[in-house]
Amino acid sequence: MRLIVMQPTSGCNLNCRYCYVPNRQDYSVMTAEVLDAALDGVFGSDIFMQSPKVEFLWHCGEPLLAGVDFYRRAFERAAVLNRDRVEIQHSIQTNGTLINAEWCDLFREYKVNIGLSIDGPEDLHDAGRPNWAGRGSFDKSMAGFHCLKAHGVHAGALCVITDRHLDQAARLVEFFVEAGFPSVGFNVEEIDNDNTQSSLLDASNTINPVTRDRFRRFLEALYEAWLPHREYFEIREFKDFIMVLGEKLTDADYARRPDEVSEFGITTIHKSGDVSAYSPEFAGAKSDVYGDFVIGNVVRDSFDSMYESQAFCRIRQAINTHTLNCQRSCYLFDLCGASYVSNVYFETGGFDQPESSACQFLRQDVADLILERLGSPSHSTARGRGRMLSPTI
Repeated sequence: MRLIVMQPTSGCNLNCRYCYVPNRQDYSVMTAEVLDAALDGVFGSDIFMQSPKVEFLWHCGEPLLAGVDFYRRAFERAAVLNRDRVEIQHSIQTNGTLINAEWCDLFREYKVNIGLSIDGPEDLHDAGRPNWAGRGSFDKSMAGFHCLKAHGVHAGALCVITDRHLDQAARLVEFFVEAGFPSVGFNVEEIDNDNTQSSLLDASNTINPVTRDRFRRFLEALYEAWLPHREYFEIREFKDFIMVLGEKLTDADYARRPDEVSEFGITTIHKSGDVSAYSPEFAGAKSDVYGDFVIGNVVRDSFDSMYESQAFCRIRQAINTHTLNCQRSCYLFDLCGASYVSNVYFETGGFDQPESSACQFLRQDVADLILERLGSPSHSTARGRGRMLSPTI
């Protein structure tokens, strides 16, 4: 599957304290010219059409600010341009505050996957996700969720973990289960693009031992609270690691290759038509070395020409170097594959360092927890950076 991250507007009606998106008070919307060029380029390129499925993830600031008519036209246009009749999946990541019956009708008509950004109970959510006037957004986000449920539209939750969450694991699980969410994915507050600090890091952008210990205890409590509900409630981080561990135990040669470090595994199209490859957090970032991570523009360039461009080749070389450094140094490489590459760049200013705070929290700590809880015979070997999980280079 190919993932196309579409950014129809950088504007947002919330001022989340950890948001990485620049220019969130610029409410201009992707023009019809850019939208048509983007869709025509995707459906006209073998880079994407060699895959049986293409997912468009509508994201960025608050994507619903683009309006119902924008999406209806976009979805209809994509269907018309889909000459090879590949499977199309549309997904939207939203804060939920603008959802009403009209939106729900659109989501149902086009079978849109919905992700709702909600950081747990009201006090935790509102601490990190206020509007521009400083008022909390919990009530409006949950009203949007209830509207979705009333119209038969399923929505998974996306929750950002800050230092406030670390003593609230059981309460988080209770909230998401009782509210009726089928799943939740956890991101950690991280340094990315426009967000230059994290409550989980110290002044030097590193994890201090006290925070690392708190996070590990948070995961342990989260796992124990989740177990009674595991048949009907998914936690993305646990599910994903258990899945790749199963692949590795079945096939010793298995090695995960995340979209974030795969050529055109993720392609981000900005409202201006500028295109960024690899992690969507690179879109809108400033870099003299990497040309602001722009590899072309859909209005003037084909994706095939972007693939051959010097800009893409320079970024690809850096990503490949980072991946190799991960493979040489990390006992979990086959089960991770060098995820969180943008986090490495924005924390360190480059790609040489093999690990970041996000990979320590969401890969290493999750892996150690699950390997221990499942009683895997590979656990002690993994911690010792043995050969079972990663080849010697």
